[in-house]
Parts: sequence; C-alpha cells; structure tokens
Amino acid sequence: MRRLSGLGVHAPFVFCLIAAFIAAQHWTGGLDWPCEEDFYRDMGFAQTILDGRYGEDPFYLGGTVWYNPLVHALVALLTFVTGAPLEVVYTRAGAYLNLGVPITFYLLAVRLFGNVAGLFAAVGFLFLGDHSHVSYVNNATYSPWLWPDNLAQGLFYATMIAFTSMSSAPVGTRVRKVWAAGTGALLGVAALAHAAPGTLGAIVIAAVLLFRATKAHLESRSGELRYHLAELVAIALTSMATSSPFLIYIVGHALEGIHNWDPMTWEPELLMWTHLPELLRAQLALKPIVALIGGVLLVRTRDRFEPTHPSARPIFFVWVGTTIAFITYNDLAHAAMDTWRETWPILVGNWHFVLYTKAAESLAFGVAASVAWGRVKLSRELSDRWVWVAAGVLALVHYPSYWNGQDLKGNHADASWWSSREVPTLIRWIRGNTHPDDVFLSSERQAVFTVGATGRKSVVLPTSFATPYVPHQPRAEAKLEMIARIETGEGVERLRELFAEYGVRFVILEPWSEKPRPFELTSVHPSLSSLLRPRFSMERSTGFLKGLGPDAPCSWERVGCQATAGRVEIYEVIP
Repeated sequence: MRRLSGLGVHAPFVFCLIAAFIAAQHWTGGLDWPCEEDFYRDMGFAQTILDGRYGEDPFYLGGTVWYNPLVHALVALLTFVTGAPLEVVYTRAGAYLNLGVPITFYLLAVRLFGNVAGLFAAVGFLFLGDHSHVSYVNNATYSPWLWPDNLAQGLFYATMIAFTSMSSAPVGTRVRKVWAAGTGALLGVAALAHAAPGTLGAIVIAAVLLFRATKAHLESRSGELRYHLAELVAIALTSMATSSPFLIYIVGHALEGIHNWDPMTWEPELLMWTHLPELLRAQLALKPIVALIGGVLLVRTRDRFEPTHPSARPIFFVWVGTTIAFITYNDLAHAAMDTWRETWPILVGNWHFVLYTKAAESLAFGVAASVAWGRVKLSRELSDRWVWVAAGVLALVHYPSYWNGQDLKGNHADASWWSSREVPTLIRWIRGNTHPDDVFLSSERQAVFTVGATGRKSVVLPTSFATPYVPHQPRAEAKLEMIARIETGEGVERLRELFAEYGVRFVILEPWSEKPRPFELTSVHPSLSSLLRPRFSMERSTGFLKGLGPDAPCSWERVGCQATAGRVEIYEVIP
C-alpha cells in the first residue's frame, strides 16, 4: 500500500473541498429563503429557541420538544449573534457549517486506511455519488443545505476519530481515559443533532469494545477485560450526560407511548421496498462497483490490504453491518404495513442509514483505489505527483454532475420559487403581530410553511411533520368540524367551544380550485362577523406548485396545485 508524503500531503483534498465550496456558494449565496418544507418546520424549532422557550413543541400548544435540537439551536445562536433573519441563516449558513462533514470524513478515512485511500475516498464522497436527488435521500456528500442529518454526519465521523484515538493509546493510561471521555461527549453531541449518528455510533463503539473485552476474557487478561468494560460504561454515561438536554424529554415521551408513527415511517419514494429492483440497478455505477472490490479486499485473508489503524476493519464492518441490518428491517416493516396492515416499530427512517451506507461505500472506494495505485511502479516522488493528477482528473470528470445536481442547481430553483410566493409575506406578518402561544386554524400547507415556520401553534399538522407523541385523529376531526361550522355558520356556540378547547386565535382562509383532501377552509360565513374579524389580507399571484397543473394528485405535499391565485386572508377570533 502506497502513502503520500511531504508537506503537501493534504493539498489535493483541500483543492477538492474548495471546488465543492465554490459550487455551494454559487447556488446558495444569493438566496434568502429555504428550498423545501423541512426547513420551514425547522425554522419553527429555531424560532422557539430564539423566543427563549426551548423545551416546547413549536407546533402544538402545551407540547414538549420532540426533534433533536442541536442544529436548531445552532441556527438560533447564529441568528442572535449576527442579527440576520432566521430564514437567511438557514439558507446560507449550511455552506460553511457543513464543511465539517467532508473534513471529518477525510480525516477519518486517512486515519483508518492511509493518505491515498483517504484522498480517493474523499473524491468519491464529494463528487462520485448520485446527484440527481437531494443528498439526504441516497448520497453522503457535502451539501450547502442544513438538513440535520447532513450536518450530523460530521459529528459521527468526529466520534469515530476520537474512538480510534482512544484505541491507539495504551490501556489504562490517562490519555486513553481522556479520549474515552471525548468519545462519549462527541457521541452525545451527535445524538443531539440526529438519532441516526447517535444510534450507529453507539452500536459501533459498543460492538468493538465488547469484542475486545471478550477477546481479553478468552485470553485470561482480566485486567484488560475490566478496562474495556469500564470504557464502555464511561462512554455511555458521558454521552447520556451530553445529550441530556434532549434525552430527558425523549424518556418522558417514551413513557407516554407513540401515537403517530408517520414521522419515523415516512420515506422517499425512491427508497421504498417496492423500488428495490431500481435501487439495485442504480448500483451498477463506478463508485459502487469499485467499492465492492474494496470491501472484498478488506475481507480477504490472502494478500491482505493492511489498514493504517488496527481498529479499521472492526469499525468498518460493524458500521456496514449495522446500516444494512437497519435498512433490511425497515424494508420488512414497510412491506408488513403495505401487505398485512401491520405496524412494526421504526425508530429511525430508512434513508438515514442509506446515507451512512453510502459513506462507507466511499471508504471502500478509497481502499480499492489505494490498492490499485500501490501496484503502479513509480518512484516515491513520481507517485506523489501522479496520485494528485489521478485524483484531480477523477474529480474534474464528475464535478459537472455535482455542480448541476439537485442539491445545488435544483434546490436553487426551488428556493427561488418559494421566495416569490405568499410565504415570506405571511411569515413576516405572523412574526410581527402574534404571540408564540397563538394557535392558528389553517390549511396543512400553511401550518408547515408559514404558521409552523414562525413557531406559532396549529390545530393539526400533516402527520409526517407532527410530534409522534400526540394522537392525530382527534385534532384532525376537530379541524374538520371547525371548518364546516365556519363555512356554514351553524352551531356558533359549539364553534366557540372548539376554539377554546384548542386555543384558536387566528384563522387563515385561502382560495382553492377544488376542495382538497384533507378538507381546507375556503370561506367564512357572513353571520360570523361577531366571532371572526379580518386582520390581514394579500393577493396570491399564482397557485400552481412548481409547475404542477390542476390535475396533479391531491396530497398535502402538492396541495399548492389546488391553491389558486386570489386573496389570502387572516381572521382573528373575537373573545
């Protein structure tokens, strides 16, 4: 195996990172509003922290936090320090904050498998994936968008770096104890960012340490056995202490039980088990094929590839085995739901583990490239020079697909579209004229994109965006009853009771070309002038969502195709 040498050992990676950052800045630098619904939900969490109300559910009055808060807190802090609008920070900060993802990935790859493998792994990570979809679906890479699972990748890689540093130190030394504490702290921070890296990191660390403890026991090294078990306990306790600002809420929720599985069971259509043949065919590409060779090289016993760190193999194989196990189980759970209407518990969505499988794929790609390069008969000086050229050519060939991918060019178009809608105007009005405890009755679309983005409360949200710990059906039924009574003017006293029960203070009315499903409010009966008074109105210039026509399927994600041009109005409930 050949390794790079000299002062410029990391220069090729730095050049690739700069190229990726230039692309990110080009496509997000001039944007002020995020590109899709997840960010508007996340803005609600960040706004709640800005309002000094951490611990509350931003969307349901009286609820508590249920989503990993680190990224929301980080955005809230940047907003507070810079004075920039929350939406601008969410749109532009990711290009900078997410630089930690490829940097930590590269450092981990170098630590595990050497400089050449690390360089080619980083090139594969940055540029050789499938860029036709948003990155969080099926491509671990550098993205300028602050999806929590994107940023959380870097914390997982940093945790693995700390764990390998601990493993390199002599057993029982002070240095090893410090690295054990650091590993636990980073694991806890990763869990604060997203469930997937916390879960995966915990399993990898526990499996490796238990393997070492078992080996020490079989070899009658009782002292070392105790050390490994103590390290496992120390890492677990440190990680729980670090993640406690969120963990205390999750423990409380777990005792109450899960009433809404949709936030965990939702998955992109691309990754549904029914699309397995297409997914397998998509692996017939350069990086997956070369990565498969790299995996074989790590497994084989003859002419073995020797990693640069003794923990490289166990970390890699536990990592890959865990992600594949979760993906397999989740697919079986979805098949059971689709075929037999049985609900199997899914705690972390499938695509999050696909993300880490793809990251491991980049590592294996680097291993195969390193072995291939080691067979080239060149002097040390020529080898260092030409490995730069090989990595540069590989990056250059695939750079256009990265530049024009959905994360960059595609999301730029989507973000530009949202900034031209009524959403920014409504968000500004709601922020300036309402209180965080105010509850809105609105369409599901407005509940996410405008009401939710301001950290104000709604009667009901789409199930995939609502807390798992509050029953959805009673709220949905109450909304239907409220809308029916508002439009017909019948049962005013019952309407007042419902408003009081759910704390409704504002009602949003918007025009629709047809009654969408679920039922949305299109008019206010004239007899309700003593109950509802107009507070705000604006003209919506267009109603079609991202070019979809009026015959598009009627679902909440595409509900804009039925939301026509016309007047959007906000009414206030008169006490």
